[in-house]
Amino acid sequence: MKFKYLYTCIFFFTYAIASAQNNKLYELTGTIKDTKNEALPFVTVTIFTANDSTLVNGAITDINGTFTLKAAAGEYSMAVRSIGFLQKDIPLIELSGNKNIGSISLEEDVKTLDEVVVQADKSQMELSLDKRTFNVGKDMSNMGGTAADILDNIPAVSVDIEGNVSLRGSNNVQILIDGKPSGLLGIDGSSGLRQLQGNIIEKVEVITNPSARYDAEGSGGILNIVLKKDKEKGINGSFDVTTGYPDNHAVSANINLRRKWINFFVNYAVNYRKTPGGGISEQQFFLEDSTFYTNRDRTRERGGLSNTIRTGMDIYINPKNSFTASLIYRKSDQDNNGRIIYQDLSETLEEINRTVRDDNENELEDNFEFDLSYKKTFSNKDHILTADIQFRESDEIESSNFEETYSNSEQMLIQRSSNNEGNRNILTQADYVYPFSQKGKLEAGYRGTLRTITNNFIVEEQNDMGDFETIESLTNNFVYDENIYAFYFIVGNKIKKYSYQLGLRSETTDIRTDLKETNEVNEKNYTDFFPSAFFTYDLTESGSIQASYSRRLRRPRFWDLNPFFTFSDARNIRTGNPDLDPEYTNSFELGYLKNFKASNFYVGTYYRRSTGEIERVSYVEEDGITYTLPVNLSVENAYGVEINGSVEFNGWWKANANINIFGSQTNGTFQDQVFDFQAFTWRSRIVNQIKIKEVWNTQVSLDYRAPQNIAQGKRLSITSIDLGVNRDILGDKATIGFSVRDLLNRRIRRSETRGENFFNYDEFQWAARQFLVNFTYRLNQKKQRKGGRGRNDYDDDEF
Repeated sequence: MKFKYLYTCIFFFTYAIASAQNNKLYELTGTIKDTKNEALPFVTVTIFTANDSTLVNGAITDINGTFTLKAAAGEYSMAVRSIGFLQKDIPLIELSGNKNIGSISLEEDVKTLDEVVVQADKSQMELSLDKRTFNVGKDMSNMGGTAADILDNIPAVSVDIEGNVSLRGSNNVQILIDGKPSGLLGIDGSSGLRQLQGNIIEKVEVITNPSARYDAEGSGGILNIVLKKDKEKGINGSFDVTTGYPDNHAVSANINLRRKWINFFVNYAVNYRKTPGGGISEQQFFLEDSTFYTNRDRTRERGGLSNTIRTGMDIYINPKNSFTASLIYRKSDQDNNGRIIYQDLSETLEEINRTVRDDNENELEDNFEFDLSYKKTFSNKDHILTADIQFRESDEIESSNFEETYSNSEQMLIQRSSNNEGNRNILTQADYVYPFSQKGKLEAGYRGTLRTITNNFIVEEQNDMGDFETIESLTNNFVYDENIYAFYFIVGNKIKKYSYQLGLRSETTDIRTDLKETNEVNEKNYTDFFPSAFFTYDLTESGSIQASYSRRLRRPRFWDLNPFFTFSDARNIRTGNPDLDPEYTNSFELGYLKNFKASNFYVGTYYRRSTGEIERVSYVEEDGITYTLPVNLSVENAYGVEINGSVEFNGWWKANANINIFGSQTNGTFQDQVFDFQAFTWRSRIVNQIKIKEVWNTQVSLDYRAPQNIAQGKRLSITSIDLGVNRDILGDKATIGFSVRDLLNRRIRRSETRGENFFNYDEFQWAARQFLVNFTYRLNQKKQRKGGRGRNDYDDDEF
């Protein structure tokens, strides 16, 4: 029965395909040039019916200044627009067959030309009331980085040493790729982010208070990673080569080919990296009326070879119907080596024993993803029907060999582990948008996700005879099934200066976990409703204020529920909790946005109230082993203020800055221990970009993260500086750049944790300071004018 939703969506998808229109259409072509007879790319060309001026179609000129429109036989008028040029109107064009109207010349607008600024890239940060967009290619500190590095450079976003992502202090963040879940993120998301190369990423959208249109998962918000894909006619693309120290070497290619009714794209990236890291910790234990200490010194090196290919095509049946099919495949082979040295000390700080534990791990991962999408646009361009189906599959095999030696014994402990993980996903989705007035819209949609994760973990130890025996207490075969069915409805409108959007989403969740060794089965079934509301008032043409509300949740993830999932550090074990319940959050936000001629400014305040708050807590057993697991505490009240701004000085100096000040109050108990604590902290990032002699572009980025209280202690401050410089060469067809990430080599996570019978100080550096050189070559790609491609409100770039 659970597949009836899938069959329904496939039937709906097939019906939508069958409804594609087959009206006879003719091509209208031409070329746009300036008064010097030079081709003008990115010019908007629009046609209307001659009798009532109804919009029919629109296009953007390609790199050679040519355009192609499709329309039925009839009489039309044409408008040609481009920033910095006078508008050109052609009152009558008769179309009875394919027609080329030749060359159209545009004259420069002398009055506004001085205000046009040509720049190499879009602004690094684009602000709107409902989201912030960060164009990652503009940030030189992202050069040669992974998706995890890019996210860690985004204001208000943090990535910890294990790859877990937090936004505005909340670690419950949903990460999407091109608006949907993706196999590129891997099973847990963190490992996938470290392997996804940044040079195939175009931008990251930060949505702090999502509407009912989005999944309710992610009480902290949504991070949408948008991959590179172009739709310009002809063949175009870019090629990147990066090399750096420590080992970070990558080659990537992004190619796009557009020919009339088909658009083909392919991205390929190969990367080899070795990331050194490590840290120390000082632990103090108070057990059975005795006190002893353990110092821990960790070194590790992670990385290897990773290949990613993404290819697909857009097929335009006619101006109203199109398909997109895409395929992603990633294969990675990593060798991860680690060493932990434990120094056990007595109460008088005399060494009792020194233990050395070596871990040599090989990690093989395959990810496959296929997407098929259909889009139908009706007579009104805002009247849209879309349908999607996605299949994702990934397999990961981790095998480790452990050797442990002791200073007070000649014995050697030899262990090995193998972890075979599999992930299967099917997603079906349909969305419908109906404009009932010039500014009013009704939206409705459905999404169904069927997901199964298997995790077969085996730990073995060598006996005196040299044979390996299974350690039953550390071995498990864990199966996780998750099925989610969601429906949403949204209505929105704008009346003079007021806008509103009201939405309601329902989600039915069916989760089952099965621990095969002990036959422990856990089931969670619940249906919830998630309302959202947005209200906007336009104070001026360039200034707006918005109030918003949404209800969201955090479902316990696979690793949250898995009762055991780490063995690399035998004295510090992280486990899951099969009895974990979902966390619910009501989120409120009030924001003000002001756009100036060469700058913008946003300030917002937010408040989140979460019940069933999920926090990780630690406890120590009598044998001195520390266990950390997630538990449901009672209530968290979080609040904060975020300020974003960017400004351009005289065309040679640009700066953008962010400051996020937030606090929280958490209450709850676990194992009769009270966890009532307050947290208050702030994070700031400032990026300065300075152009030297109109040739060299330089960037200095400063990031500061203040101390923050956590459930059993606090995280200490972090300060880091990134530098970058680049310049265009080969007639602006290529760019060469150099960067230093973490100039001071101080991007180190430090924390203090206290319990009833232990204290722990820990510091860890995931990656050491890195030096990188990058070369980018652009094929048939010209630099963009400020404001993007010069599109107007029609935004019909597909035809």
